[in-house]
Amino acid sequence: MDMHGYNSAAKALDDAPAKPAAPASPVSAAAFELVRQAYAGGVPSACGNLGAMYLRGQGVTAEPARAAELFAEGSKKGHAESMLLYARGLENGI
Repeated sequence: MDMHGYNSAAKALDDAPAKPAAPASPVSAAAFELVRQAYAGGVPSACGNLGAMYLRGQGVTAEPARAAELFAEGSKKGHAESMLLYARGLENGI
C-alpha cells in the first residue's frame, strides 16, 4: 500500500539525483495547492506529503533540498512517514 505517496517518494530518493520533472498538470498543481494549505494549517502529515511532492516535482518544480526540510519538520512533529523519508534522504545525500 502506498500511503500518501510514500513508496513513490522513497523510490525517487533511491533513484537520486532527481530527474528533471515534467511540466505540472492542472491536477498536480491543484493537489499541490491543497496539500500546501494543509501544511499551512499545521497538519503534521502534510509535511511528508508536501515533501514528497517537492521531491518528485508533482505540481511544483522538483526541489530535493526543500523536500528534506519538510521531511525533517514532519519528523520533529512525530509523523512516521516523514521520519522514514528523511532517513532515506539522509542515506541518499539529500
